[in-house]
Amino acid sequence: MATASTPIVLIPEYKAHYGAIPNYIAGSFEHSESTRSLAIENPATGREIGTVALSTAAEVDRAARAAHQAFGEWRRVPPQTRVQYLYKMKALMEENFEDLARVVTQEHGKSLEEARGSVMRGVEHLEVAAGMPSLMMGYNLEDGAGPGIDEEMIRQPLGVFACIAPFNFPSMVPFWFWPYAVAAGNTYIVKPSEQDPISQLLLFELLDQVGLPAGVMNMVNGDKEVVDALLHHPLIRGISFVGSTRVGHYVHHEGRSTRSVCRPRPGPRTTWWSCPTPCWKRPPRTGSTPSSAVPASAAWPVPCWCA
Repeated sequence: MATASTPIVLIPEYKAHYGAIPNYIAGSFEHSESTRSLAIENPATGREIGTVALSTAAEVDRAARAAHQAFGEWRRVPPQTRVQYLYKMKALMEENFEDLARVVTQEHGKSLEEARGSVMRGVEHLEVAAGMPSLMMGYNLEDGAGPGIDEEMIRQPLGVFACIAPFNFPSMVPFWFWPYAVAAGNTYIVKPSEQDPISQLLLFELLDQVGLPAGVMNMVNGDKEVVDALLHHPLIRGISFVGSTRVGHYVHHEGRSTRSVCRPRPGPRTTWWSCPTPCWKRPPRTGSTPSSAVPASAAWPVPCWCA
């Protein structure tokens, strides 16, 4: 009979210990220079299964610069080519599906069935984002803005975006955001929860196999220091957040003062939009036909990664 001193793990562990969880910056895994770290425990056993360094603002800066540098070339890759990487990622996740689910259970404590559901939702988001060649299409309309004034709208990527992920869905939530951002031509930084970052480590190991250009996808582990660095970095155009209401208020307040887009989802049943600059702007005119004013959502991806 099991006792409190001899806990039983009901599913095989993917690994007994994952060591120090690295960051992923500019296409390479690298260990943080920080002297601060946090133990990661299996909630079913109370045993330590890894450690995560609480990265520094300097490491966020390095990731942001790598993403910004990659953006110039990535935005010029045709969307039909960009989404091929999502198809490859989808195939790798399906091949490693049970391992990904077991790690979610191991580090978070969800039932295995719930963990499988969260991993599958990530796969489903990759499927949807792979339709970006159609999703980000613009439109044109002859005389749409008035007699002799044609109307045209083009959706374009903007730059570097980031996600601050929650504890309760360590695998799923970043997929709400990054596949759409990357497929639309932006570059990305994921900040996993410091309480359960192992799922994102495994996913980034798969992303590394996909062969994305260095800097398109980055991961920086950490706590509030990393969050603050993301919120205030001048190269990061927008932030997506899912988590508690208290932290959502903080992200909303800090993020709106430094960038055009801040999308906190506290609760996470409500989405707040912070746009200190006007959401409507007129793009440069080309030729003799003026373009109409277009909404900032013209920058896409779903639902809006805009300035």
